[in-house]
Amino acid sequence: MENNADYTNTIGKHFYALEYEFIFSNYSVHKLNVAGGYAQAQFQIFDSNNWGDLVPFVRYDIVSLSNAAQNANEHAWKIGLNYNLPFTRKLLNFHVEYGKHFLTGSPILLGSNNRKFDEFRLELRINTTRYLRF
Repeated sequence: MENNADYTNTIGKHFYALEYEFIFSNYSVHKLNVAGGYAQAQFQIFDSNNWGDLVPFVRYDIVSLSNAAQNANEHAWKIGLNYNLPFTRKLLNFHVEYGKHFLTGSPILLGSNNRKFDEFRLELRINTTRYLRF
């Protein structure tokens, strides 16, 4: 099962978006349930052909794993930015993200005793379709 929604609007000439997604999966062979999702807010700083498109975001993720005997949860706060490079018609995107993760529950399901960790991502994304806002 999957459910998501987003709301996009403008403040002046700047777009902002609020979105969430929820997913539930049952892996019956392993008798494991996975449920989780995220909520995210983002705000466009600028959008121009000469300078590109800069959109910082903040996001909260939560994931729960459970079976008949055990459960485990992961919570994460993430901040970052997406920068669509100039003169690429938003087909080339640079993504930077920092996340702080917190784990609770069964170490058997988690596969680790590490309960807190940081994540840092640098990505260069190439899109095959142009991202359009309406």
